[in-house]
Amino acid sequence: MRIQDLAVRSGADSISFGRGLNGYVLANSTRRWTAPARTDAQAFVGGSATVVTGDGGHENRQAVALAD
Repeated sequence: MRIQDLAVRSGADSISFGRGLNGYVLANSTRRWTAPARTDAQAFVGGSATVVTGDGGHENRQAVALAD
């Protein structure tokens, strides 16, 4: 899958991993992205968030649980 415009959203807070192509993830594989440092990172501890990616002009959303 081609990943572009990757972002994580939790309530009104959002972390962008950059506009455009963020890379590819092949079947039966994993890939990690490191979030940019933020002074308000506490907003992303515990609870849940939504991972948002673009894929050929369509927006994909996936709910995820955040680590404490």
